[in-house]
Parts: sequence; structure tokens; C-alpha cells
Amino acid sequence: MKIIPFDPNDTDLVESILAIPAFRPLGGDRLADVMKMASIHEYEKREEVITQGETDQRMFFLMSGKLSVRVDDIEINTLDKPNTVFGEMGVIDTAPRSATIMTRRASRCLSLDISFMDRLEGRAKLAVQAFSTRCLRNPLGTAS
Repeated sequence: MKIIPFDPNDTDLVESILAIPAFRPLGGDRLADVMKMASIHEYEKREEVITQGETDQRMFFLMSGKLSVRVDDIEINTLDKPNTVFGEMGVIDTAPRSATIMTRRASRCLSLDISFMDRLEGRAKLAVQAFSTRCLRNPLGTAS
């Protein structure tokens, strides 16, 4: 796995992030602020993105590639639609991951770590909660 640093001057990268419906309302400083809690990962074929049984507070957005969803090493689904959100249940219930997500081909994902929310206060906490709720409620920009 390779981490791609966020560069607000990289217009291609910014456009690919803003193509994710949950990120569309962000721009300029707001996008840069959210990206302080996010990272972009490039995976090669057959790399694990999420491991069943582990616990963390990250949710992911598929930017490109194809992923295999596996439970007890049996493939139950594939994800290949750009901007698909996955791993959000770990954010909602803080339970261990119920599935392993593995790349079927080279893939790029945006990972948003919301563990920092516990340390926020006031307006900053409300703003991030609103953004996270929007991601979870309407991740693909479809009608709610």
C-alpha cells in the first residue's frame, strides 16, 4: 500500500476527491481541513484494505479499482463502482470488522478517520458530525 499525500494544488487529485458525492460541498479550506483526517491509499492486487475482526474508526470511499468483500475467506460481494462507501459500520457501531475487504486489482481508496471527533468541541464537532452523517446517510449522493 502506498499513501498519496493530499496536495490542494493538484487539480486532478482535488477533482477526484470532489467527485465523491459526500465531498462535493467542500472546497478550498474546508476540503483541506477534512483531508487532515483523511488519507488516500493506493493498493496493489490482493492487498487487504480492511481485515475481518479488527477494530478501527475509519470509513472508506472507493476511488478506482475493484474490491472483494470476504467473510471467513468466502467472497460474498465485489465493489467496483467509483465513490462507493464501505467500512462505515465500524464507524457506526465500533464493533470489530465483519468482513475483509481485499483488492481484486490495483485500487485507490480514500480513508476517513473519524476517531478525532471525540476530541472536538463546539462548532467544530457539530460541523464534522454533520459531514459524517451526510457521508453515512447519503454516501452516493442519491435521494434520501
